[in-house]
Amino acid sequence: MCTLLSKSSQSEEFGFNLHAEKGRGHFIGTVDQGGIGDRAGLRMGQRIVGVNGVLVYPNTPHKVLLG
Repeated sequence: MCTLLSKSSQSEEFGFNLHAEKGRGHFIGTVDQGGIGDRAGLRMGQRIVGVNGVLVYPNTPHKVLLG
């Protein structure tokens, strides 16, 4: 599944937390009800495998993913 998140303004937040586990990768943490992530169908526990078309799973450090 590929999910595209788009903000309508710079002040709007994506509405989810990022969770990382060493050796397991990056996951969706909590999702704010009614937020962009929720409206896009993100659910807690889903694995993040790519950002902006770049594969990030499994060996990308947390700081690089958020950079």
